[in-house]
Amino acid sequence: VKRDKWYRLRERQIELLPKYERPVTSETPEDELREHEQFIYQLARLGATLGYKVWVGKNEQNKAAPLQNLSVRRLEIPGLTDKFISNNRIDQIDLIWLDPDQGRYAAFEIENSTGVVPGIQRLANLVGKLEHIKIPTYVVIPDKFRGRTERIFRSPSGLMLGDEHRRVIVYSKLLHHMDLLQRGLIRPQDLLNSISERV
Repeated sequence: VKRDKWYRLRERQIELLPKYERPVTSETPEDELREHEQFIYQLARLGATLGYKVWVGKNEQNKAAPLQNLSVRRLEIPGLTDKFISNNRIDQIDLIWLDPDQGRYAAFEIENSTGVVPGIQRLANLVGKLEHIKIPTYVVIPDKFRGRTERIFRSPSGLMLGDEHRRVIVYSKLLHHMDLLQRGLIRPQDLLNSISERV
């Protein structure tokens, strides 16, 4: 103790303590994830709760074991070949909920610092090829990106996604409603409609 301040024990020091004196840690898989990955993780868990299989984008799977563990190993969508999925970067969409038996899908791009346009292009590639299914798509963004994202959706790149596919979720609403969900104050099946806005 120095000037009445406690300093945290280093990892090696903790190992030297008897087990009964070691601090209790209650880390969950998402604790080791960065912000972008945490949103993917929470939405992936929501999809699984709703009965979907979950695909987490290739890049995100490579970055974090908890995301890899939630994801199916191979992205299979009836009507799309492996080559089409790879060439059109559909396997890089941050998150896809899959229920091929019922023909139900949803796709999400979660943005934090990178541009929104590449994500929109990947979503457009998916829904453009499967127009008969009407796949809802969501772009999840920090609150401060709201105005910029609206402008992008009105640009030629943004218009690649039809009106019915352009939905935005801001971080603050998602976090608030995930908290409501954990406290049992909202049903899982109502969450997306409560927080998404068409743009």
